[in-house]
Amino acid sequence: MPCDTSDWLKFGHEIENLKDKHRHLDIFYNNIEFNHVSALLSDSKAFENTMAANFQSVLDSINLASAVMKSQNQKGGCILLRSSTMGLLGDVVPSAYSISQAAAIGVIRAKAAELAVYGVRVDSISQHANVHKRVLKSIFPHAEDDHLEHMIKKYMMTRTAGDDDVANAAVYLASEYGKSLTGNNLILNGEFAL
Repeated sequence: MPCDTSDWLKFGHEIENLKDKHRHLDIFYNNIEFNHVSALLSDSKAFENTMAANFQSVLDSINLASAVMKSQNQKGGCILLRSSTMGLLGDVVPSAYSISQAAAIGVIRAKAAELAVYGVRVDSISQHANVHKRVLKSIFPHAEDDHLEHMIKKYMMTRTAGDDDVANAAVYLASEYGKSLTGNNLILNGEFAL
């Protein structure tokens, strides 16, 4: 059942209705797009807004879904978040976005530990984007341009993870095959590991 998260109050009521109507929620897949606000750390209001849009919405959605999954009539469940690896590259994206992405992954790990006793698993799937020469230059500041181009050609993702790959990863994590995984951020990054 897809839910519209643009109206947070309505979204909360829809999750509560699941609890009242069906008495269970097996899988909750949070595919909320993260807010890409170009906020500087010095702009505290923009930073707060980005954190509220990204970090707080992840925490609230996990809390809503886990409240249903923790109920007496249910034996666990699976909560998945679709994230991004851009939070790992702090100097490439706006600081507020990078920090909120990292905080969201921290929430996943903390909530996984908290909810494990109820049989509720919490994981995320981070789809990796293509790495550009500028990103590699920040990681390898002394590398020559031709070396960076060689790295991109030879070692970087010859195959970028697509939506089907994300869907397959979600099926795996939500299935019996993924029952021993919780608190993980599964990075779909082609052939290159950051």
